[in-house]
Order: sequence, then C-alpha cells, then structure tokens
Amino acid sequence: MSSDRVHGPARELKLIGLWPLVDAVTGHPTWIHPNQLVDEDWEAEYRDQIIDYVKHCPILGHWSGLSPCRFGCGPNGSGDITDGEWVWPQGLAHYVDVHHVRLPDEFVASMKSRRFQRPH
Repeated sequence: MSSDRVHGPARELKLIGLWPLVDAVTGHPTWIHPNQLVDEDWEAEYRDQIIDYVKHCPILGHWSGLSPCRFGCGPNGSGDITDGEWVWPQGLAHYVDVHHVRLPDEFVASMKSRRFQRPH
C-alpha cells in the first residue's frame, strides 16, 4: 500500500505573499497591500531567476476559486507553492513580474543560497 504523505518530522513553513483581507467589522485591510511593496529597481540583476523560482517550485495544494490580482488584472491562481521552507500563493510570480513587487530579503537570500535551484 502506498501513501502520498511525507513522513518524518513536521516542518513549519514560512508564509509570504498574502495580501489584504477586509476586516468585517472595520472594513479596513488587515494586511499590507502589495502596492506598498512596488520597487521597479529591486533585485534587477536576479529578477528573472526570482520569478522563475517562485513560478516553478512544486504545488503544495489547490483551493476552491481563483484569487484575484490585487492590482485588478483578473484571476491569479488558486494554489499554494512551496520550496520546503517557504509557502506562497501561485500568483506571486505575477506580482513580481508585472507589478515589480518586492519580496522579503530573507526569502530572496534563501533562494540565492540555493543558487535558485528548485526542489522537484
């Protein structure tokens, strides 16, 4: 009998790339909006490698419905992606590529330390 579960010690993943939810009581966003992270000059030397990494790591799971682009471009994926250390929404590459959204320095340092080699 085979199983698709991963055995071994549980590992807590670091979550990035989630954008605002509207608080039902106040009507205010509870997280930062990605428009506050736009930086067209950020990591210009590595941007293509960052986008490729974020876009092509393994899918962790899919969810019901599509997440909308917070800049109004339309549907932007329905799954989560992981490299085994970090987890992010499937549309994160879109934000970096199209909207020049800056990612956390710690996440980029992790990619660089792996020489942008994605897990399989």
